[in-house]
Parts: sequence; structure tokens; C-alpha cells
Amino acid sequence: MQEVELIEQFDSSLILQEEEATVDRVLRCMEESSWVHLACYADEDSSSLTKSAFCLHNGDLPLSKIITKSLRYADFAFLSACCSTTPSEDSSDEAVNWGAMMLAAGYRSVIATTGPIRDADAPLIVGEVYSRLLSGSAPDSTMAAHALHHAVKQLRERLEKHGSPSSFSWVPFIHVGK
Repeated sequence: MQEVELIEQFDSSLILQEEEATVDRVLRCMEESSWVHLACYADEDSSSLTKSAFCLHNGDLPLSKIITKSLRYADFAFLSACCSTTPSEDSSDEAVNWGAMMLAAGYRSVIATTGPIRDADAPLIVGEVYSRLLSGSAPDSTMAAHALHHAVKQLRERLEKHGSPSSFSWVPFIHVGK
């Protein structure tokens, strides 16, 4: 997966892939780390967003379990998962979404997607965002909105250059929080 390879260039110390990405290990890493990047599938429960879950190697990690954890170091989350911010059709409040739930869990800044993303687009967005957030002497999540803006601009320019100016594949990427 290109997305994981890009993240490894910046820091490979806490990458969990395939059978390593178990519910317990991911939760433990979330409790011990300030940043999390979830590149996986997600299942949305339209009856209750808290029952929605990230699909990991050995099962699902529901949002309800994440928001009950003590994530004292939580700072930045990047949710590169299908459905990661799609509001329920039955929901009367569109502000209740995956990104907002991660804010409720304690993350100050969240980049998420509002629907399916193209495999070719995610690596460009991820690479641009992390290169900006990690360009200083210390990681800086306060620049996440700016970094995402720059990354989306780069994606749009690439799409226009390759003859796809009407493509809206950049639209699903959003930032919530600080």
C-alpha cells in the first residue's frame, strides 16, 4: 500500500499492518501515541454512529470503544477510511460524523474523508500533508488544515494537468478541529 510506504518514510516506529493491526494493539497505540493514522475500511452503523467501526485484522474497533478510552496524548488523527465522515441519512445533525467522533475521543485535529477516495489520490494527499506537518523541528498538528489545503490544491492541479479538470476526487478530504 503506497500510503503506508509514504508514512514509513517519515516514521516507521509505530506502523501496524495486516495481522499486527489487531483491535487491542491499535487501542494500546492510540493510548500511548499522540498521532494516529488509520488507513483501513470502516463500517458505518446508520442506527448509531458510535456503533460504527474501523475494520481491523481480528475484528472491528467501534467508535464507542475509542471514545471511552483515556487518550491523554491524543492530538492528531488522519482517517483514511471509506465512510470515515459520512453522516447517517437518518441523522438530524450532519456535524455528527467520524471526524467529530474522534474530536469527542480527545483528538484536537482530524483529517478525514467524507466518502470513498481513489487509491491514486490518497498517497498524494498523505505525502503532502505529512511533509508539511513534519517539516519543522517537531511534528506540528496545528498546521493540519493548512497542510490539507495545500495537498488538495496539489491534487486538483494534477487532475487538471492530466485532463481530469471536472473530477471531484479531491472533495472527500476534510479537516475538523484546530
